[in-house]
Amino acid sequence: MIFSGDGASSFIDIFPKNHFKVIYAEHFLMPNNVNNIFFLSLPNMEKIKKYMMKADRKMNAVSQNIKNGIIRKRGFNVFSRVLGFIQGSLMPAVEKKALGANSIDNDCTQCLLCVSICPMHNLVQECGKINQKNNCTICYRCINKCPQKAISLFFNTKVKKQYHGINIIVH
Repeated sequence: MIFSGDGASSFIDIFPKNHFKVIYAEHFLMPNNVNNIFFLSLPNMEKIKKYMMKADRKMNAVSQNIKNGIIRKRGFNVFSRVLGFIQGSLMPAVEKKALGANSIDNDCTQCLLCVSICPMHNLVQECGKINQKNNCTICYRCINKCPQKAISLFFNTKVKKQYHGINIIVH
């Protein structure tokens, strides 16, 4: 919900040049999982269903476009790339703030769930506590899954509500 729009084109930057050819790129507005920033509040189930129904319709349209040879590459234009670059240059400051020393509080029970689900392997158990290795991409998985609500980003306050994903099937 708050990204620049160049996600697809940024994604290909991690692969070797000419590794593959992108034939289609589209943006999808998905439910927000950020749980402790007031202007990004967690959506209710009705709103999530609307997001998912719209995404499902859009995916069907994308599939038809690909079948019909229609090509769209959203996020690959100059505007998206410049906006992505500007936001990307701000990320080190945001990540540094996110990785504050107090982001895991004393309620942590060392269950290691956060360590096991972190896609960046940012969290490790060392010397009897969970430490961070400065690889956070701010995905909020650890925050939303912590049974003790012991992890926070940006604000060193207890998370009140966690996003646990969706369990709906859209057709």
